[in-house]
Amino acid sequence: MLLPVVVGRADQVAFLLFTSAVALILCQFVLMGFPGTYPSLSDQEARVAVGALGFFGMMFLLASGLASVVSGSFAAGPTDLVVGVSVLVLTIGSYRSGVAVGVRHGDFSRIIRVRFLYGVLNLATVAAALLVSKSHLSLVIASALTHGCSAIFLFRGALSLDGIEVPNFKKALAFARRRVGQTVGALGQELGVQVVNLTLPFAGHYQEAWASVLRLTNGMMTIAGQLVGPHLDMSVASAIRSGEGAKPAVHAAVRRALYASAAMSAGVIGSAYALASMHDYTAGAVFLFASGGVVWASLFKIPVANQLTLLGRPHRSAAVSVGKVVASGAALSSLNGLTMLSVLSAIEVLFVLVFVAMLLGAVRSPCRVDAAATP
Repeated sequence: MLLPVVVGRADQVAFLLFTSAVALILCQFVLMGFPGTYPSLSDQEARVAVGALGFFGMMFLLASGLASVVSGSFAAGPTDLVVGVSVLVLTIGSYRSGVAVGVRHGDFSRIIRVRFLYGVLNLATVAAALLVSKSHLSLVIASALTHGCSAIFLFRGALSLDGIEVPNFKKALAFARRRVGQTVGALGQELGVQVVNLTLPFAGHYQEAWASVLRLTNGMMTIAGQLVGPHLDMSVASAIRSGEGAKPAVHAAVRRALYASAAMSAGVIGSAYALASMHDYTAGAVFLFASGGVVWASLFKIPVANQLTLLGRPHRSAAVSVGKVVASGAALSSLNGLTMLSVLSAIEVLFVLVFVAMLLGAVRSPCRVDAAATP
């Protein structure tokens, strides 16, 4: 995650982060909240979900190909962005869906093995990209290859296509209508996560340093979201599917997540400070504060980010995320540079505290938690 920064390619890192942020937001339309809700779906609805996901994935592939052709009539910049976003939507979406399949089947060992493979592939593809090309797209292609290959290993042998209902357009649209709530919830949550990455073009003099810190943070968020989070989600999803009361499982998951988040953030904040201090800024202390706030807030929430959705409360999660996006948008429209980064950091911390309070409130409502319906 830091290799491009060390060799002086922070501009490529900034492009990768911005492109990834756009792709992850668009992913939520294509996936229809699939990663968050698939682990707790009934068997029948799960078969329909997989078929619909494949259908809309093909539709997106056709649409992105057309968009790439159209953008080719403009300058190279828009084409690079369209191509980069398209390949990342397909590969990251496939990877996240594969993790959801692993969570549903309780196959945490597979997730761990593939995550190790992911790390090896990422190191190899990023190193190759830095050696071969200085194009902004090189790191995007490296990321896409890593996610795509990892997704293949996640799905291989873990998902039986027997009985999968392949819907026609009418059935797929009907399924999508049933998933509006989950899709909106997942979209709002993703917007909340990615809003910091979308600030890169507005960071001015601090853009490369900010990109370096965010790259470190995003890498650790991926570990928290794809390893720690799924492990915590498994017990809750299993309890919901079996009809048992989810309250004890959620209590235990929240406690483990908070401990894990505290341990991760403590170590990563130190690394972020060291990384940020490499840049000679007159207001370095304030920049370090902003970096530390974003790192702490991001890592503290990610392991429990899917808990409200699993409990059938995606709208609550979306409400918190949309509130953060609105507050961040106000900061972006009126501030810039170091002041903007500091305010955004404070917003991140505030809304993480609000999210955790809502999650704890849901846990303390036995009638709502125990009745958490399968979406």
